[in-house]
Formats: sequence, C-alpha cells, structure tokens
Amino acid sequence: MATKFLIKQMVSTIQKRWLEVIYETESQRVALDVYEGFLRDNPKEYFELVKTESREVCMLFTPLKD
Repeated sequence: MATKFLIKQMVSTIQKRWLEVIYETESQRVALDVYEGFLRDNPKEYFELVKTESREVCMLFTPLKD
C-alpha cells in the first residue's frame, strides 16, 4: 500500500473556495515539519495535513510474448 502525506492550502476567489495541494511527501516526519513551518510562517492561512493510502491490484494481464 502506498502512503503519501499531502499539505493543502485553502485558496479563494470572490466566487469560490477550494483546497490546493501545495506539498507532497512519503515521509510523515517531513510532512509534519513542513506543515508546522507553514503554520508558523503563515498564521492567518488555512492548511490541512492529509494522509492518503492507495492500493494497486492487477486484475488481468497479457502474458509476455517471446
């Protein structure tokens, strides 16, 4: 299973708001350090630290032809 840690920031216009991925890593420790740095340097901004897990399963395959 592949695990990634994403940091998202709230971005807004006068018409809508959304979360934009601004940082991605496979290391939880690094993600926490970067997240805390973003909070410290940008106290008025909204951030989320998100853990994602994905799994890939091969359902069918074509045998190799020599």
